[in-house]
Amino acid sequence: MSHSTTLQRSREHASNHLPAPPDTLQLTLHTRRTALPDRIAMRLGLWLIIWSTRTPRPAPTPPEHARLRAHALERSRREHDAARRALLSPRGA
Repeated sequence: MSHSTTLQRSREHASNHLPAPPDTLQLTLHTRRTALPDRIAMRLGLWLIIWSTRTPRPAPTPPEHARLRAHALERSRREHDAARRALLSPRGA
């Protein structure tokens, strides 16, 4: 028997034995709802896991804070100057 014949027979066998789709009515009748205390506990547990695995952000040191503030002020000044030049420049230039 050739490889293609075996492959064809396995496909026919698989197509004859496909499972039926689940009966959604039966699924909804047999599923239980999770109790309120369990849902609260799961939500709290998930929140604690997410909170405990966050990346810590250390506070900047005073010299670093001063450097960041100076950069922010310089950027603000440059943006203000650029906006002023754009407003005062001739439209066609």
